[in-house]
Amino acid sequence: MPSVDRAVAVLDLVSGSRDGMSLAALTRAVGLPKSTVYAVCQTLTATRLLSRGADGSYRLGPAVIELSAARRQRGASVHRLGMCVPNMENTFFQAEIATAGAEALVAGALFETRSAEQDVDRQAADVAALLAWGAEVLVVDPVASHGLEEALDRAHARGVVVVSVNGATFGADASVVTDNAQAGALVARHLADRLGGRGDVVIVGGTPVTAITDRIEGFRRALADEPGMRIVDIEPGDNSRAAGREAAHRLRERSVRVDGIFAINDLTALGVLDGYDHDAATPLVVSVDGSAAAVRQIEAGGPLSASAAQDPRLLARTAVRLGLALASGATSGRTLTLPTRLITRDDVPTYEPWES
Repeated sequence: MPSVDRAVAVLDLVSGSRDGMSLAALTRAVGLPKSTVYAVCQTLTATRLLSRGADGSYRLGPAVIELSAARRQRGASVHRLGMCVPNMENTFFQAEIATAGAEALVAGALFETRSAEQDVDRQAADVAALLAWGAEVLVVDPVASHGLEEALDRAHARGVVVVSVNGATFGADASVVTDNAQAGALVARHLADRLGGRGDVVIVGGTPVTAITDRIEGFRRALADEPGMRIVDIEPGDNSRAAGREAAHRLRERSVRVDGIFAINDLTALGVLDGYDHDAATPLVVSVDGSAAAVRQIEAGGPLSASAAQDPRLLARTAVRLGLALASGATSGRTLTLPTRLITRDDVPTYEPWES
């Protein structure tokens, strides 16, 4: 079988699978040696036609949607694109908005945004406001994974395409997310390695959205393989710097022995550093995002030791293009999971962090 035919066969199989396919399943289906199928998958992953999850399964990558959007753009009829985000203060959401707005401009569509101020009921009202404005495609970075079902049902009744980004929400037509389970596992293994496989760890959590719950679950599962590592506390949070600072204050007031802290995003991690006053007693901290502010701390060699990177620009770009493709009749690529990578001090020279 020629190499192009092999690649097409693999892409065809993966596109027909809702939950992705393992290398073993692809090998059986294609009928070629495992090493050959692995080489094809590696090439397709490098070109972003496939992405590989933490469980090793392969799914369609963002380049598939980009190609689909480019092919359909001439006939696209979307004139208004709306976006809902949890808040406007977080630089992650600012970067998403800037990129989505640029994509809307390229597509010739008007662009409007709404901020929910971390309130799911307000986000439901934001969806209603954007529907009244005339949005034909909605990109929603959800406050929570539940709570928008009725609002999104009304969107579907109007024929509006809804794509959730960064976190999944029930009722969306499609979702574009980072492999958050992989992100949590990467920082857990790094933390265990830095602590020599022994230490007491605290998780500073966040809002009830899959982006957060998946990375916490990935962290917990990876740490379960380290018998000398214990999770001794889970502090509540809302994904903000203030929440990280308050969590650190509570831990210090209770004199909780802490060797390491997993903060669910970089803002929370920076707040933890604030709460410990950046002093010598600050535990090792790991987080998820790969923002410029966190990378500067990592490069300085302080307590913030690593961050699993995700890219709000790529998430937003892929979500908009997916929404436009679905509005134009595409039927594949309903769930896209983008890979992550661990950023430590050694990785800083080869990593380009995102800023708003």
